[in-house]
Amino acid sequence: MASLIGQQLGSYILTDFLGQGAFAEVYLGEHIRLHSRAAIKVLHTRLADESVEYFLAEAQIIARLNHPNIVRVFDFNVENGTPYLVEDYAPNGTLRSRHPIGTKLPLDVVVNYTKQIAEALQYAHDQKVIHRDVKPQNLLLGHHNQILLSDFGIATISESSRMSSLQDVAGTAAYMSPEQFKGQPRRASDQYALAIVVYEWLSGSCPFRGSFSEIASQQLYVSPPLLGHTIPLLPHSIEEVVSIALAKEPEQRFASVRSFANALEQASKETSPTVVSSNDEPVQSATAVAPAHAFMQVTEQNEREPDSEPSVPLVGAALSPKYRTNEVNIAAESPHPTDPPLPVRHPKRKWVVLGGILIPLALIASLLFVFLRPGFPLFGMKHANCEGFSDRFQQMDLGGWAWLDPGNSSTYDFNNVSHYLHISSPGTADEDLNPHNNTNAPRILQAVSGNFSIETQIDFIQQPASFQGAAILMWINQGQFLRLEISAWNDKYYGVNFVYYDMTDPKNTDHDLGAKLLTTSPTIKLRLQRNGAVFSGAWQQGTGDWNPTTKTYMITSGPVQAGVVLMNSAILHLPLRPAEAYFHYFHFTCLS
Repeated sequence: MASLIGQQLGSYILTDFLGQGAFAEVYLGEHIRLHSRAAIKVLHTRLADESVEYFLAEAQIIARLNHPNIVRVFDFNVENGTPYLVEDYAPNGTLRSRHPIGTKLPLDVVVNYTKQIAEALQYAHDQKVIHRDVKPQNLLLGHHNQILLSDFGIATISESSRMSSLQDVAGTAAYMSPEQFKGQPRRASDQYALAIVVYEWLSGSCPFRGSFSEIASQQLYVSPPLLGHTIPLLPHSIEEVVSIALAKEPEQRFASVRSFANALEQASKETSPTVVSSNDEPVQSATAVAPAHAFMQVTEQNEREPDSEPSVPLVGAALSPKYRTNEVNIAAESPHPTDPPLPVRHPKRKWVVLGGILIPLALIASLLFVFLRPGFPLFGMKHANCEGFSDRFQQMDLGGWAWLDPGNSSTYDFNNVSHYLHISSPGTADEDLNPHNNTNAPRILQAVSGNFSIETQIDFIQQPASFQGAAILMWINQGQFLRLEISAWNDKYYGVNFVYYDMTDPKNTDHDLGAKLLTTSPTIKLRLQRNGAVFSGAWQQGTGDWNPTTKTYMITSGPVQAGVVLMNSAILHLPLRPAEAYFHYFHFTCLS
C-alpha cells in the first residue's frame, strides 16, 4: 500500500506513519478543525460493495466497547473502497516494542499485565465480543503506561474480506488456539492466546515455533514444553495454571479469562514471594504470601459466562488427564526451589572404594560388548552392506520398491512421456504423514543401510486451498521418521522443510530441522545424506546452488527404509482436494 501521508480520511489529515501490522497500516491523524490527534487504522484491503455493510456492522460493535483497558474507537468509514477506523492515540508504543522477542519479565510484572488484559477481555466477552488476535503487538501503552488492548475484530473483518495471506497471519499463528485453526473461535480462544503471551513473557519465547504449517500442527496436536524445564526457579503452581489455560480442548481451560488471571495472581503468592527476573536471578516481590488453600478460593471456577463451556475442575482437586505431568508429588521427586533443602547424606568410605573398582570394570565390560559384537564399525570403518543404486523408473514398474497406501485411496503409475513415477491422491481420504494426526500418506520404501546420499527431483502440483507436500522419506517406524519435503499450504506458501518426528521423545515433540520459503510452485531437487547417525539435507531450485538446511539431527546409524511420499491432508480445516507429484529419479549413493 502506497503511503497515505498528507491525504484526508474523513475529518483527519494523515500526518505521520506509525507502523503496520498483519491487517492494517496505522497513521497519526490531525482533526481538520479541532486539531486533536488520533490513530487512523487503514485496513490492507479494498472492500467490494457487498462487504462494506459487514465492515460497518462489525466496526459499530467494536466502537461500543468502552473500558479503561481497551483502545476506544470513535469513528469509522469506507472511502473509495478503503475501510478505516479512528482510534485513541496511544503514544507509548506496544508491549512488543517495549519487551522485544527473547525478553523474560519478572513474575510480578507478568501478573500485573495479565490482570489488565484479562479485565479488558472479560468485559468484551460479557458483551459477546471475541478478540481473536491477542498478542504483544496488539497490546498498547497509554498515557499513564496502562495496558490498552487494540484491534478487536480486525482479524474477523480481514478474514471476511479474504485479504489475509499466510505471510499476514504467520506471526499470529504462534498465539492461535487449536479451535481457531478449525474455524471455531470462542471466548476460551482469547484465554489460550493470553496464556501463550504469558508463557512467552516468562520463558522468553513462545512454546511453538517454525513455519506456519509447523506451528499450526503443533498448536493442534503437541503439548507445549513445561515452563519448569526452562525456568527452574518458577513456582510449580504457576506452571500448573498456565498448562490449564493452554489445554487443547476449550472446555478444559478455566471457566473465564478472569478466572485464569486470578488463578495466576494467587499462584504467584502461593508459596514464596521469590519471582523470576529478566536475568533469571531471584528478586523479591512486595506481594504478601497467601495460604495455599486460598488458591482454590480465587480461581472462580464456578463463574460461568453466558453460553460458556463447562468449567474445569478446581485446582487442588484432580487435574485433567491431559496434564498428568502436573500431578507429580514434588516431595517425592527432586527438590523444588520453594521446598526446604533435603538433608545431604555423605556416602561411607567403603562404598566410595567399591565404586572406584566396580564402575571402571562395568565400563570395560560394556565397551568390550559393544566393540566385539558382529557388524560394529570399528574406528570409522565404512558401513557394511551399503549397495548404491539409481532408479529412473524407466522399467515402468516398482522393481524392488514396496508400495504402501494405508488410506487405500491413492495410486501410482508411469503413464507420462518421461515415465516418471507419478503418485496421485484423489482427495477422498486424509493422507497425512504426522503421528499426531495420521500416517496414511502413500509412499514407496525399501531397506537401506550404511552412510549414503539420496537425491530426487520432484514436480509438485498443489491444488488451491489445500495442505499438500512431497518428500524424501526416511522411515524407522510408525512413530519415528524423517522427511525432507516441499510442501504447500493454501496455495500461498511453498516451503522446503526438514522435519523429524519422534514419539519416543518424552516431550512428544517434532523437530524442525530448518525451513526455506519459496515464491513459486517449484520443480525442485532434494538431497538427504547420512553420515554415521547424523542426517543432513539440501535443496536446489532450477540451476541455482545447493542450499543446505540450517540444522542436522542425530537419529540412528542402523538400517532404515528410504523412499518418497506424497502428503494430502485436511489439517487446518482445509478441504481435501486431489494431489499429485512426479518423481524424476531416485539416486542412492554410498558414502565412505
